Amino acid sequence: YLGLCRYDGKNTFVYNGSNGLPENAVYSVTEDTEGRMWILTSKNRILCIENGKIHEPEFSKEFTQRKELNVVNFALHLKLADGGKEIIINTFYNTFIIDPKSGKIHLFDSDHTYPDHTKKEKEQTRINQLLADSRLSALQAQMNPHFVFNSINSIQNFILKKDIDHAYDYLTKFSKLIRLVLQNSRKKEISVQEDLEVLRLYIMLEQLRFNNRFEYHERISDDIDPHNTLIPPMLIQPYIENAIWHGIMPLEGKRTGVITLRMDIEQQTIKIVIEDNGVGRKSKEQHSGHESLSMKVTEERLSIVNSLYKDDKPSLQVIDLTDENGTPAGTRIELKIPLEKDDV
Repeated sequence: YLGLCRYDGKNTFVYNGSNGLPENAVYSVTEDTEGRMWILTSKNRILCIENGKIHEPEFSKEFTQRKELNVVNFALHLKLADGGKEIIINTFYNTFIIDPKSGKIHLFDSDHTYPDHTKKEKEQTRINQLLADSRLSALQAQMNPHFVFNSINSIQNFILKKDIDHAYDYLTKFSKLIRLVLQNSRKKEISVQEDLEVLRLYIMLEQLRFNNRFEYHERISDDIDPHNTLIPPMLIQPYIENAIWHGIMPLEGKRTGVITLRMDIEQQTIKIVIEDNGVGRKSKEQHSGHESLSMKVTEERLSIVNSLYKDDKPSLQVIDLTDENGTPAGTRIELKIPLEKDDV
């Protein structure tokens, strides 16, 4: 160990045992906003180089006496916060908060409680990561290979039938849908209008592909400003998809399928109702034997989105509909999202 060398752009300064450095083994060094150099030595001594002079703060003694510290293999970073009111030292396993005025040192490690702000930051980081992962999963669910393949196959069928107008119309809508889904997937929230645009494109494509075997109706309350009311993206479409594939398609012509989307304001929440007159969940399970991937992904995503809301949180209710004889007659999804508006 040769000590510490510092180059200021013109001159090189050497600090070692011969000119005031108590020991030559330096494990970490950093510079604060006032130009002071802070050093951690092999014996856990905290030193400060200020105006070319080395001195050891009083609080360094307490730090040195910590027997449980072993920083040999740790990368250590030190910074001054709040105008020099406290010094925060982070090692791989430990965080030390030092108050230069009182000289008190607080150790936080795996066996201690982190400060509130640290806990919040770590929790927010965790939530953001989960949210990012869920966005990717939701994107993959919306643009699943089956939907993409079937859409391309439909375009091909129109071309083979020399139905160029329908082929062009389908291709235009399909390309626009993919662009919007990718665009919305990058956002934390989108307007109701943006979400409806995606839904309408998706439903038009499915109606074209299935020769209008189902009807789609929208009822958006006048109390909702679709351009400025915000909701999380990629939450509604998977329920529409599930209604088409697992509710309406198994009807096999027994009756015309109907899917209705309603949006209302209810006690500071947006109440979203998706209702179909399909075969119902019990019949669906008997026929398919599995749950829609997009539904699973959406439910997982909804639980993560819940973490972003402080008080009122989104809620989901699935209701099985029956006729007067108790026979399954469809499914109703009720999704409630706290009301948020874009002030811009």
